[in-house]
Amino acid sequence: MRTSRSIGLLALAVASLVAFASGSAVALRALAINPGGPIRAEGPVRVNEALRVANIECELVLTGMLVRQVPKMTNAPLGSLTRLEFRNCIETFRRIPWIVTALVEPRMPAPVFYNTFLGTLPDITGILATAQNVGIRLTNAERTVECLFRGNLPYLIYRSPGELKFNRKMFLPNRLNYFEGRGCRPEAFVEIEGILILEPAQEVTLV
Repeated sequence: MRTSRSIGLLALAVASLVAFASGSAVALRALAINPGGPIRAEGPVRVNEALRVANIECELVLTGMLVRQVPKMTNAPLGSLTRLEFRNCIETFRRIPWIVTALVEPRMPAPVFYNTFLGTLPDITGILATAQNVGIRLTNAERTVECLFRGNLPYLIYRSPGELKFNRKMFLPNRLNYFEGRGCRPEAFVEIEGILILEPAQEVTLV
């Protein structure tokens, strides 16, 4: 699992690639995503609650939808997250269980918007996207802490080394702010770290 430091360094690299990519593809109109449609992503994540210094390790199963063609425009609809299911959540240091619940479910999906792509045309190496208004609730075993956090969740879809299709989803630096609940201070926030395996792998081309 990536640490906050390594993800921060990667975010800097992503930012530099964004600056290059966004200025090099003005004439191209859209990205084709194949097969698109329903997706599933799974892997270990860490949920960090900043003020309590609680790092909670979970397995995350994510389901969603991808469009099959997205205009090359910031904030164009890319799809949705239809479920975030956190499993087997344990606090890193004290090894005590937590319940992490997402408010994202089929009847309340989180819309996902395209930000930009990475790479040197015509070779696209990644897609930056943001899931909007994601809600995460943290609950300890005694239920003395039960707090809801909300915010946007940026992530990168990319190819692992040697792969031709996009098969990984990595959360980028994010901040979900305290919304309501008990046992947390109003200035508290959480962040989510992790890399998930994406299925089915997606082919991304320029159209």
